[in-house]
Amino acid sequence: MPFARIPGSVPVPPGPEDTEVILDMLQRIQPDILFAPGESTNPQGVHRRCLDAIQTAVRQQLRNSKAPRCYLYRGSWQEWEPYRIDLAIPISPDELLQKRHAIFRHQTQLGQPAYPGSYDIRELWQRAEERNRETAVIYDRLGLPKYHGMEAFILWDPENNSI
Repeated sequence: MPFARIPGSVPVPPGPEDTEVILDMLQRIQPDILFAPGESTNPQGVHRRCLDAIQTAVRQQLRNSKAPRCYLYRGSWQEWEPYRIDLAIPISPDELLQKRHAIFRHQTQLGQPAYPGSYDIRELWQRAEERNRETAVIYDRLGLPKYHGMEAFILWDPENNSI
């Protein structure tokens, strides 16, 4: 079972079976673009473990064929610095609502976060929406078109393992 979980704990580090599942999917689907979590500071570490498994699989695929372009997004804890953003996708009010509903489909994302910090008791969907809105405000202040929200990504280079 990929990403084994012990009740009451965070998932164990990804193993070869996790990489194989992702590698098989990459070879079967052959995506041109892959979006992955770039959240290395999430207190639970789940996104970091997912990213480790994805990066290992993409590097293995790169040995035998072309790898997809890999864009990393941030979760609800923080956003990329504007100068690092490689791709920004505008989000309409309806799309932001769809994103909220998608977050609601994950039980782990509901209610007060397990690690809210000492000052922020908002739910994760509230943090994510505010992050998207704040990114749009930053782009507006830079003189770019005004949008309701903005999802930001940075490009990960699997050949140099750099972002």
